[in-house]
Amino acid sequence: MDPEQNNTMDNDEGMDQLSMEELMESSLQSLREGEVVNGTVVAVNSDEVLIDIGYKCEGSVPLNELTDPETGEPTVAVNDVIEVFVERLDESEGRVRLSRDRATKLKIWGVVEEAYKNGEIVTGKVLERVKGGLAVDIGIRAFLPG
Repeated sequence: MDPEQNNTMDNDEGMDQLSMEELMESSLQSLREGEVVNGTVVAVNSDEVLIDIGYKCEGSVPLNELTDPETGEPTVAVNDVIEVFVERLDESEGRVRLSRDRATKLKIWGVVEEAYKNGEIVTGKVLERVKGGLAVDIGIRAFLPG
């Protein structure tokens, strides 16, 4: 093989490596605490669900947030794509704490805000009568004044 060709291959490999490192760095910088991101379920353990969110390590959601309250069975399976809220990035321990509940509540709250801005009606299910009105389930627990 011609030494110049070999040199060119080394440079191409170096360019690919550099591009990959730059790509990884840019994706790592875009993840911040307090945002909602999509992730893929990697594993379901006895106490947590591991989610790949494109960060250098998987994040974890407590299993109780992804369990059917009636059956006690997980509501997700490996390779499912779900929305999660980034609660905490702990780079020293290499862990990312995620929450499905908070992601769901933020999404519902966005729908409620949009309905308010547009003067739309929000429907829900009455949970119980409380002092001064009703507790209503609109995806999240809400208060409806009497």
